[in-house]
Amino acid sequence: MSQLQKLLALICLCSLLVSLIGCARHESDEKYFLVATNLQIPYWRTAAAGFMQSAGQLKVRVEVVGPDSFDPKAEQQAFQKAVQGKATGILISAGDPNVLKDDINRAIAAGVPVITIDSDAPSSKRLFFIGTNNYEAGKSGGQRLATELKGKGNVVVFTMPEQTNLSRRA
Repeated sequence: MSQLQKLLALICLCSLLVSLIGCARHESDEKYFLVATNLQIPYWRTAAAGFMQSAGQLKVRVEVVGPDSFDPKAEQQAFQKAVQGKATGILISAGDPNVLKDDINRAIAAGVPVITIDSDAPSSKRLFFIGTNNYEAGKSGGQRLATELKGKGNVVVFTMPEQTNLSRRA
């Protein structure tokens, strides 16, 4: 498991625990959702494993949902189903913050706590964001690359420009 994957698993665990601070006991009918941008990539599989492990320790129910490829509309539908499924709380990586903003706001208004992880929806009413400052991560990566290349050479970057957190890194 890479350092990044370990960090994400830790972030998910911490997010769940932070959302539960102050709760001495949990009811067996509590259900938390992790809504991922792409369930098929190892990054989110690792996060799901950590999320499920935490749920077992806390004796709460969880579900990991989201599309099998990057599809903001499908992620939005998964989020909406989580809210309709009487979620106790939701962690979400907002693949497209503009698509999810109103749904996050409606969930918050309905009393469902929503925390963004990995990719934020800063204009929504989410409780808070846990993740990387993607602009600074990209800047740091670029500086490291320039140092390693000693200021000379060509670089190719593979990314998904429609995914906000990735475009900020670029």
